[in-house]
Amino acid sequence: MSENTGKSELPGSNRKWYEGITRYQWLALTIASLGWMFDVFEGQIFVASMRNAMPALLGVGADDPAVSRWNDWAFGSFLLGGALGGVLFGILSDRIGRTKTMIITILFYSLFTCVTAFAQAPWQMVVLRFFVAMGVGGEWAVASAMCTATGQGNEVVKLFYPPLRCIRPLARC
Repeated sequence: MSENTGKSELPGSNRKWYEGITRYQWLALTIASLGWMFDVFEGQIFVASMRNAMPALLGVGADDPAVSRWNDWAFGSFLLGGALGGVLFGILSDRIGRTKTMIITILFYSLFTCVTAFAQAPWQMVVLRFFVAMGVGGEWAVASAMCTATGQGNEVVKLFYPPLRCIRPLARC
């Protein structure tokens, strides 16, 4: 992109970088970006609160080895839940549509994030983190598919879509 004109430096193109992006593409990018932003925000809240939450659930001090062990279980369950949620909600989005599935995934992880606040035992926290991650993983998968589908033929949309940029080189292997 030229610094002075704001025009694209693609050969044969004198359009500004944002020209040609439809209203629907902007909407899809905005919704997906907000979903990803809230996913990251939720994850950061969990990481910040686990130093206090898990010891409280266990009734021990923060430096007790059991705290680290249970936190590891919670992170592990989150990773498994994210992978499973991506697959299951991806299949669901093929059947009922991306928009409906996106709504379901956001409600799913929001509900289980809320319910996590009421966990009374470490195992409950681990199980609930699994369900939160299912919603997060599903939301990532569905948002990725939505951006890919709406960005067909538009390099600017693909440029704004970081997960696609990260995955594309792996797909060539």
